[in-house]
Amino acid sequence: MRNIGIIDIGSNTVVLLIYKISDAGQEVIYHESNPVHLISYLHDRHMGEEGIRKTRDVLAHYQKILQEMNVDQAFGFITEPGRNIDNLNQMLETFESTGIKITALSGKEEAIYDFLGSRKDTTDVQSTFAFDIGGGSSELIHYKKDTILEAISIPIGCVRLSKLPIKSETVDNPLMKAFEEYPNLKTTSDVIVGIGGTVRAAALVLNERYKTGRTIQVSYLEQLFQEIMDNNHDTIELVHRIVEKGRWDVFAPGLNMVLAIARITQAKTIVSSTGCVREGFLDSIIKNC
Repeated sequence: MRNIGIIDIGSNTVVLLIYKISDAGQEVIYHESNPVHLISYLHDRHMGEEGIRKTRDVLAHYQKILQEMNVDQAFGFITEPGRNIDNLNQMLETFESTGIKITALSGKEEAIYDFLGSRKDTTDVQSTFAFDIGGGSSELIHYKKDTILEAISIPIGCVRLSKLPIKSETVDNPLMKAFEEYPNLKTTSDVIVGIGGTVRAAALVLNERYKTGRTIQVSYLEQLFQEIMDNNHDTIELVHRIVEKGRWDVFAPGLNMVLAIARITQAKTIVSSTGCVREGFLDSIIKNC
């Protein structure tokens, strides 16, 4: 039995998960998330010093927790905020000064790890498409059973979308472009798999209202989205009660993207997975250790 720490540096938050690994499987024994909004410090392919400093401070805090909990090994990765920037090496060196090794994932790697992580609880779901709406990017995966037919990442997520008008064309246009550029991505499926915080938050809100568990009916989601756009008092109050505060400003833009994906895949139902890129990354670590 051993403890492994996984740190996920995303566009919106920096997350620490500590897993107890045993013959019985994996168990999360510690979870902490801190909103840094790192993607907001990225301008002209350059990551700002303030964003780097804030992330380093969170990592230093996490390192203390890892030491206090006697974690055997810790691994970290950065997703969209680390892609195509001109000061990546400097940023990683600053992060690693805390004693935590950070890997920069490509978009395809993130999409693959997302899919692998989602399989922990979706192998029985009859679907051919999975997606993850992150802060700075969205991952799209077309698969058949356990075989990935296409896995890509596009640089548009709920944080970036929060700076743009919340309209259908804002999300439809980049999605249609992605499907045209990657024809193997194209599929239709009554049921699709949703990965990540945006979908999990939506499932929690709809479950509170309809008792639907982690299954999201697209028609219910459309209604929820419209009520948020209409600034319905009861709905806004419900969202603020269920969704963590750091996600309030990006929740509606994220739902807009989710609904666009449902339209392009002709999905009627979305199943929210509890697994994500972190579990996929962890599995790769375990296999290679």
